[in-house]
Amino acid sequence: MLLGETAGEPGTPSIHSGGPVELTALNVSISLRHLVTTCGNGSLSAVLVASIEGGAPPFNYTWNAGDGSGPSYASSLTHTYASAGEFAVRLHVADATGATANGNYSLQLNRPICPPSSPSPTSPAPGLSLDPDIAAILGVLALSVAVLLELRRRRRRRVGVNQIPES
Repeated sequence: MLLGETAGEPGTPSIHSGGPVELTALNVSISLRHLVTTCGNGSLSAVLVASIEGGAPPFNYTWNAGDGSGPSYASSLTHTYASAGEFAVRLHVADATGATANGNYSLQLNRPICPPSSPSPTSPAPGLSLDPDIAAILGVLALSVAVLLELRRRRRRRVGVNQIPES
């Protein structure tokens, strides 16, 4: 026999053994399980879980993240907040018998302290700029040096093969 079925006396809930079950009041509390702050995009994500005592499963959950977003109906709340601040998170729980309970949690989110970002290896350092004419001159100069070094290498190779060194 399952919870909610009668055993002998009508209206008396019981479990497999057939004995009566005392239904306790439904109580709910909320706790913060996980908090993630990301420096790159500044996102602030929180995972909140419900602890339920008493009542008759299954439970229906309605979460309010406290930031004006829509409700969530999962057994835990995973939510990303767009900004730092204090949020009044609320949870409404209903059990199979229609009993309800509410839980509140004050969530304080602060912006993470992030290290200053460093320039990428392909971008110039902040504040440094190079005049396009100077950049062109430096490019031609680098190419000229490369050509001269290659000509010198070839000349040394040719001299070493075709001529007998002087003694």
